[in-house]
Amino acid sequence: MSFFSNMDALLAPMTWAAFQKENLGQESCHITSRRDGAALFSWQGLSNLLSMTSLWSASTLKLVERGVPVPPALYCQETLNREGQPVLQPIPEKVMAFWRQGAGLVCNDVSELVPAFQKVSHLLGRACGGRVLANIYATSQQIPGFKSHFDTHDVWAFQVEGEKKWHLYENKAPYPVNHPLFNQLDDAYHAAHKGALAKEIVMKPGDILYLPRGVYHDACAISEHSLHVTFSVTRPTGLDLVSRLFEELLHDSIARQDIPLETSKRQNYAQKLSDLARTLLADPALGAPLFMQETKEDRNACVLPQKVDPSFRRALEGAKVGQEGKNYWLIARDAQVPIPQGWEKPMAWILQKERFRQSVLFQEFSSKNKEDMTQFLVDLMGMGVLKPDPV
Repeated sequence: MSFFSNMDALLAPMTWAAFQKENLGQESCHITSRRDGAALFSWQGLSNLLSMTSLWSASTLKLVERGVPVPPALYCQETLNREGQPVLQPIPEKVMAFWRQGAGLVCNDVSELVPAFQKVSHLLGRACGGRVLANIYATSQQIPGFKSHFDTHDVWAFQVEGEKKWHLYENKAPYPVNHPLFNQLDDAYHAAHKGALAKEIVMKPGDILYLPRGVYHDACAISEHSLHVTFSVTRPTGLDLVSRLFEELLHDSIARQDIPLETSKRQNYAQKLSDLARTLLADPALGAPLFMQETKEDRNACVLPQKVDPSFRRALEGAKVGQEGKNYWLIARDAQVPIPQGWEKPMAWILQKERFRQSVLFQEFSSKNKEDMTQFLVDLMGMGVLKPDPV
């Protein structure tokens, strides 16, 4: 199983229960582990995405020079998108020219472009009950990216390649949201309100950094180049519940009535409206749609015809299962990935086989759910442990 198969595997050696109690929405957390950053993404993966030029526009692919966005006109050209609408599309040669000069590269809204990003997005969305977006950041050594700021969403930063130093500051904006009141504050405001440096964190490949919304921070690569992926999680707030309340009140004639002119009648009307709102707010169904719910589509939205009994071949030599106390790890090359409890025996069985058929694996571990076993095989192929065997 991959390190993003469940929250305990993602956070190992920390547990999801401990994280919820101590960190979620409260305190930053730097999680160091022997997980392999390449299991999530790689420089080659970024090169492949950038080669798909029709994916990108001036809003989804941005360049930043020392904290200042590069004007799109300097690296984009106007063309037509797949719907025939005009769009500013980045020119690969110009993007690379800015990159070689030290500009940072930001790829926005990539949650659905990489299978591993989809899995992490769904995992975080289900666990945290919020909307998730993924962005890619590629930067060069000692060249600052964005200036000190806070975000209006929780940040989960996964270091993939290289090393990056993050500065966290002592002050925190109280529960900021995506509104001009917060996201149009200028650099001078942030510089005056961030406070003193509270912590320096060096992120290495496989590390995860969690920042609750409102935490002031900035970051800079300390290796020649750095590549990390950030998952932004926007959890439901009281304002979202008020918006839902408004939609429900539209269906009640009391809320649609004119407010009386007379003071006494106005007070009576306000009481009726208050009672109605209180009744709606007390119903758990009002807020339920705000939270991301797990569906079968999360795992396999599209399933095309496959072999009835596919065969697999071991693609990673020298890998083995290791144990430390009650914890099991997949040890391969210089990386170690935590194995979720109960999956160490299927993992060891697979690593002993040069090739095998799916039906044999299912028969050997018949107590396991077949859907979970299929996902297990998909995860191992995504990690490069297995590959399809055409035989």
